[in-house]
Order: sequence, then C-alpha cells, then structure tokens
Amino acid sequence: MRAHLWQSAANYISQFVGLAMSLALARLLAPEDFGQFAFVTAVYSILLVLIPGATGMGQILISDGGRDDTLFYKIRYLIYRFLILESAAGVLLALYFFSFGRYVEGWLSVGLVTAHLVNRPASVYRCDLEAKGEFKPIFTFTFWSVLASGVVSIVLAAAGAGVYSLLAGVLIGAILSHGVFMRGDPRRAISYPLSGREALIFFKTSIWTWLVGFASTLQSRADRVVVGGALSERDLGYYSRGINFSPLSYLLLQSFMGNAATSSYARATDDAHRLRILAKTCALVFTGAVLNFALWFYFSDPLVPLLFGPQWTGAIPIFTALAGLAFCFALRDIPTTFLLGQKKFRLMAGLNLVSTGLFLAGILFYRDGLTIVSTAYILQASMAVPGVIALVAIAVHFGFQTLRRGT
Repeated sequence: MRAHLWQSAANYISQFVGLAMSLALARLLAPEDFGQFAFVTAVYSILLVLIPGATGMGQILISDGGRDDTLFYKIRYLIYRFLILESAAGVLLALYFFSFGRYVEGWLSVGLVTAHLVNRPASVYRCDLEAKGEFKPIFTFTFWSVLASGVVSIVLAAAGAGVYSLLAGVLIGAILSHGVFMRGDPRRAISYPLSGREALIFFKTSIWTWLVGFASTLQSRADRVVVGGALSERDLGYYSRGINFSPLSYLLLQSFMGNAATSSYARATDDAHRLRILAKTCALVFTGAVLNFALWFYFSDPLVPLLFGPQWTGAIPIFTALAGLAFCFALRDIPTTFLLGQKKFRLMAGLNLVSTGLFLAGILFYRDGLTIVSTAYILQASMAVPGVIALVAIAVHFGFQTLRRGT
C-alpha cells in the first residue's frame, strides 16, 4: 500500500503540474511543433524496440520483487551493452534526416539520443527501487523533473525556441534522473562476471519481455508515425494532444497499472491475495474511467479551447473520440501487470502481439479513408478486445481454482 501511496503521489504531481505546464506551452507553441516532436520521438522509439532483447530488461528486474540481489548487476551489465546499439540507431536516424535536409528533425534526433544515453543507465537503478517497493525516491524525481522540465520548456518557448523547447524538457528530465537515482549509490562498477550460459538464459527470458515492449511501443507509437506520415504535422499535434490528455483518470491512477502494481503482485503471498489486489484495482480504475468518459464525451466542445487555447479547436473531435481511452488503457495494462507479477512473460507477449496485430490490420483496412478520429477508434479497439479476453480468462482461471479447492 505504501508503494501505491508514493507512486500515486508522484502521478498526481506529475499530472497536475504537467497539465499546468502543458497548458502554458500549448498557448506558446503551435500544434505543428507538438506534431513534429511527436513524430521524431515515435520513430526513435520504434527503432529502439527493433533491437531484440533490449527492451524489457528492467521488467525482469521488477518482476523478481527484489529477491535476487545479484540480478541488478547482471541487468545493468547487459543494458550498458545494449546502449551501444540503441545509440547507434539514434545516430543513424539523425543522419537520415540530415541527408534529406530535414535539419530540425535531425537535431531533435541528436537531442533524443543524448537524453537516452543519460537516462538509460539511471533506469536500471529506478527499476531496482521499484522491484523492492521503494517509491519515495521516484516521488522526489517526479516532482523536480516535471517542475524543472516545465519551467525550462516554457521559458525557451516564450523566447522563441519553438519545438526545441520540448526537447529541452526531455534533456532536463534525463539529467535529473541520473542525479536522483545514481548519485550516492555505491554500486558503480559496470563489469560483472556474467557467463555465456547466464547471458543466454537472460536473452531467452528477455525475448518475451522484449516482445511485450515491442508490441506495446509499436502500437503506441506507430499511430503517430501513421498520422504524421499520412496526414500532417498539425493533425499529429491534435492527435498527440488528445492521446496525452484525454485519459486523465488513467494518468491519475497509473500506479495501480504500472510497476508498483507489478511489484505488489510479485510480492503477494498467494493467489487469493493477488485476486484481491486485482479486484480492488478493477473497481477503482474502471470507476475512474466512467467519469473520464463522461467528461470528454459530453464536454470536449467547451473544455478543449478553454484549456489549451483557440488554436486547438480542431482537436475537439479527437478528444470526443478518445473519451473511452482510459477504459482501453486499463483493459490493456491491468492484465499485463498481473501476468508480469507472476512472470508469465509468454502470455504477456501473446496478449500484446494480438493487440498490435489488430491495430495494424485496422490501419491497413482503413488506409484510404484514414483520419485522426478513425485512427483513434482503431487504437482503442485493438487495446480493448484482447484486454477483455485476458480479464475473462483470469477470472475463469481463478473460478476453476476455487472450485477445485471446494471439492
């Protein structure tokens, strides 16, 4: 419960302060600036998950629940090796943009690679804290990161830095993550005696967590690449704003569907304990999703221009279309964290691959008449359908378990 308290506090601060900062940025920057930044970020994120085994190492650490003290050193050793390939992918992306005269996208890529170089090692230390249920440092990081990043971005945007003000916020966050999670930690040596057999075992396990990350990132970023490539940067700006802000209840209750939840499931004493956690999570999160739906479905028309400024009036249809996004995120993440907490990596991978497959099939089917609204509906359906199936399967499994114990 304490883990959820700190994680929830971090989420509340992140969302309230982040919302206030974003409202200011929305009035200083054009939708095209947000669209351009979202496009480059999406492409780089997809490139990162194309490296087999790289994504998901942190999830292996979290799902252990802090039981194996040596696991931290092994995961960190491997992540530093993967970081070489991840940095190379970012450099190639920057060179690609520069070669076609797209200098703004090129410099954005350079900035994102730099942030990743700083943030990636710190993420191992953060995952180690999450695995042990220690979320107070994460609260500290979230508070200062959101505040400092927002202030710097606003100042630069007011000075005319345009899209680079968004990049500055990412860089500030990376620097602070290094300071909060790594400074003062005595575990500095990178090398670790990891045998070839151990590395192979990690690779086999990480393939499944990588598939989860691959499918999730492809689904959550490919829509931005599709919108940015097939439509316009302005449309992508509208779409990104809707994706980022329409699921407010999900953002506020994210600790119940994130690493804090995974850690709780991993440290649960038995199946009955896990089921109680799952039931409470569903009751809380889906209640919030109902309120979230009512807010945006019925009041998007006055709220969007009031909150973000008249230049965002064109985003009203996407906010209305995404009114149910909090439901869909919950249907995707609740079963995923439940399975992750029990190290059911293959089931997680299958669930996420089905979801991604549905999304890509929907985009292909509607490619000729694609709009930001139709893309939003395809995204939500692709998350909701596998999520419902997974929750029903979990309920049936526990039902059979109860019947067996009764007989």
